[in-house]
Amino acid sequence: CKKDCDFPEIHIISYPFADMLSLESSVQNQTILKRQLQQCFDLFDILNSDLIAIACNTLHTFLNDIEIPKCKFMNISDVVFENAIKTSLSDLLILATSTTIESELYSSPYINSVIPNKKHQKIIDRIIATILRGKIYKKDSLLLSSIIQEYTAAGVVLGCTELPLIYELYPFKNTDKTFLDSSQLLAEKLVSESMHDSPLI
Repeated sequence: CKKDCDFPEIHIISYPFADMLSLESSVQNQTILKRQLQQCFDLFDILNSDLIAIACNTLHTFLNDIEIPKCKFMNISDVVFENAIKTSLSDLLILATSTTIESELYSSPYINSVIPNKKHQKIIDRIIATILRGKIYKKDSLLLSSIIQEYTAAGVVLGCTELPLIYELYPFKNTDKTFLDSSQLLAEKLVSESMHDSPLI
């Protein structure tokens, strides 16, 4: 891009979705969440968007029965798996909300997805909820570091929008694992795709 007219037209919807982080809330609010998600897709359709992506991993679990506009939709888990295969990562530890884990969003015939046990998942959910409230603590990073070390997977998916925030501020300690930031990978893929398909959404 060299001039203002060279930049892609970007539409961003920041929507106050109903609570979905816990399994209980996702089940309770499923109908509302799908209606809200459909409203967002309908708006992108009105805007004649060429390329659509959802920044939230958990929202991907509500795509069933959603009418997606006839345009290119980029699924965040597909982008992560694509990157994992390119970097020869065959085993991935999935750090995400209980809702995302339960939905098997990060399930692939080509990748062995390792799921945290119930005790660890409860801690991960609590840390995600804490970050969502704007609180980022080094002790939580250290706790996640210790959890990660209990699993042999060579790759770790930061499968929630909040987790990269703590990773950037307090990088996980004592680990030689490869971290896949789902948000960052999606952003990079969108930029790459926008060079071929304009506008970028």
